[in-house]
Amino acid sequence: MRAILRQAGLSTEAFYRHFSSKDELLLVVLADGRHRLAGYLTHRMDRAPEGFERVRAWIEGVMAQAADPVAASRTKPFVANLGRLTERFPEEMARSVDAMVDPLHRALTRAVAPGVRPRDRRADAMAVYRLVISAMQTHVL
Repeated sequence: MRAILRQAGLSTEAFYRHFSSKDELLLVVLADGRHRLAGYLTHRMDRAPEGFERVRAWIEGVMAQAADPVAASRTKPFVANLGRLTERFPEEMARSVDAMVDPLHRALTRAVAPGVRPRDRRADAMAVYRLVISAMQTHVL
């Protein structure tokens, strides 16, 4: 934290005027990162053919974060603190998860053939999200 403040040219006092804790800063940076990643994933998915290829593009995009050493090193502090952040900031964390799940939900909904028995595609999207994020977190850690 001191290194970040020194690099930014801020005092500890200035930091605490904007954030009540280090966790609050992590939360803001994580939410921004997830929204950026969601934009990247949507862009990847838009380039893929309709159907389950878009779901594959989402999965590959998330896993690319773990495969890239620079991205993985930037992701590690958030992965290591995810449980605590979720406990302290449940609503904010749910919103940032939604940003990641929404494009996946849309892709799954469109990929299912007409006439296929209705299901809860949101629950399917959450299941894929949890599996892929868990694999990415394991690799990063």
